[in-house]
Amino acid sequence: MLNKGFQHAANLYTWRCCSRAVPMPRSNDQPNRVEINEKIVQVLGPEVQKLNEFMKFTSLSIDRFIEEFQSISHPEKRKDFVSESLLLMIGKLLNMFVVLDALKDMKIDAFEEVLADLINLSVHFFEQKLYTSPEEKHTHVKVIAFCFYLMNVEIYNKLEQKKRIFIQKIDKIFKSVEVVPLFGDMNILPFTFVSQCKHPNQCVGQCKCYDPNKWPLSNIE
Repeated sequence: MLNKGFQHAANLYTWRCCSRAVPMPRSNDQPNRVEINEKIVQVLGPEVQKLNEFMKFTSLSIDRFIEEFQSISHPEKRKDFVSESLLLMIGKLLNMFVVLDALKDMKIDAFEEVLADLINLSVHFFEQKLYTSPEEKHTHVKVIAFCFYLMNVEIYNKLEQKKRIFIQKIDKIFKSVEVVPLFGDMNILPFTFVSQCKHPNQCVGQCKCYDPNKWPLSNIE
């Protein structure tokens, strides 16, 4: 699933260049307008098929991810040991979804506990430098950021109060790595997953979706 996901990411990345190179008729009265459109369909047909396959992959992979997430979020499962390798794999899947920008938010029982496990594991690997390449290092940062995106402020405040996560540590990580590669020549700012307003209609003039005072390092512009 991971390999196929990043194959689709490569297709989406090159699609930008294809779409920019497509000639457009100047007006509806242009004599060869129909011919141009037919050629576009002929040339881009295989690429459109790739997009159709990507849509199918997105649906199937999200269903599979939710199924796995629900299984380890079950109250009975939480009493058992959840392997580190499984959490790392889920973290890699999250990173893939970030790249594809296709993950839908979900609300299931105890999902915040699994997100806390993912955050803590990535924080541990980052702090102890338990990675073998810059890509792995940046993956841990993106996993932390996107886990926060899946929460709301009430959830991560509750997790912090229960000492399930430590925002001070995460703040230092976001400050030390302010920009990470996304794909190709594209980059993202991990802290924006925390600071961006998720409920703009409820935030009149001031975003209340996070407390900037808890992020003294990352919040400095």
